[in-house]
Amino acid sequence: MLLKVRLTTHDWVKECLRRRGTNFSSIARQAGVSTSLVYSVSKGITRSARIENMLSSAIGFSPEQIWLDRGAADHVSNEPPSA
Repeated sequence: MLLKVRLTTHDWVKECLRRRGTNFSSIARQAGVSTSLVYSVSKGITRSARIENMLSSAIGFSPEQIWLDRGAADHVSNEPPSA
């Protein structure tokens, strides 16, 4: 049975990163910024095109596919947000 789980965009990005063997701390090190900044961008609290691009590139999606309104959009299931 497929279990549907309600995830925030942030949680979904975090899970995608984990499945690809990386995490927010690794992205932060690559970008030369704090992990808290990467978290803030992932949650839609702070905007940074550079960090959004790094996160989206790391999980194989465009920023527009992840942050539909460039805010904290929720979605259902483990599927990527639809554009």
